[in-house]
Amino acid sequence: PPHAQSKNQLFSLSKLANFDYTVNNKLPWISTGYNKWKWNNNEINYVDLGGVVSKQPLILIHGFGASVYHWRYNIPELAKNYHVFALDLLGFGLSDKPIIDYDAEIWRDQVLAFIEEVVFKVRNDKSPCV
Repeated sequence: PPHAQSKNQLFSLSKLANFDYTVNNKLPWISTGYNKWKWNNNEINYVDLGGVVSKQPLILIHGFGASVYHWRYNIPELAKNYHVFALDLLGFGLSDKPIIDYDAEIWRDQVLAFIEEVVFKVRNDKSPCV
C-alpha cells in the first residue's frame, strides 16, 4: 500500500502529567508538544488526558489549518467524562511536515494507526471510541 506503516512507536511520556483538568479549564501551551508517536518515520504530536479505563475514549481530529491546541478549552472539560485523545495530523500543528503529496488516505491511515497503536495500547483495551 502507498502508506504502509513501518516500526511505529510511542516514544515519550505526557508533559501533562501534572496538569489537573478538574480545576484548570485551558490546556497549557507546550511549544515542544505534548506526547510523541512515531508514525511512518514522522513524529506526531498528540494529547492524552483524563486517562481512566472506565471512561470511554474520545478522539478529537482537527480540521485544515488547525491543531491540537485549537481544542485547548474543550479537552479539559471533555476529560472530566472521557479519556480524551487529540492528535495533530501529519503536516499540521506540532507534528512533522514532510514534503509529500498529502491526500485523505494519508490522514485516514494515520488516524486508524493512531487508534490501534496509541489509544488501544495506552488503554490496554479496545473499547469503542467516540
